[in-house]
Amino acid sequence: MPRLPARACAHPGCTNLVRGRRRRFCNDHQSEEWKRQDRDRGSASERGYGDEWTAIRDAFLAEHPRCARCGARAEIVHHIVPKKRGGGDDVDNLVALCRSCHAKEHAAQAAK
Repeated sequence: MPRLPARACAHPGCTNLVRGRRRRFCNDHQSEEWKRQDRDRGSASERGYGDEWTAIRDAFLAEHPRCARCGARAEIVHHIVPKKRGGGDDVDNLVALCRSCHAKEHAAQAAK
């Protein structure tokens, strides 16, 4: 299969080339972009993941100790509909996942 052509880094004024379907920034500017995204998204508490969420998460994991996908030990409570898209912390919107299945879930969502 032919390779995609390289394109310019999305950082203003940068002339470095980037290869890959999902890459927008060159190696020199990718870490700057991640820092900007972290700065813009607010703290965990500001995004709705404060003490109340911690209690909900702990109780949910106690009731659902196994990953809903593979049966391994669950470590993460995942929102089916993300909070930033209007999803809440009600039990119908939560699923217990292991780290591996959680990463796969987010990779699948990013590919959509």
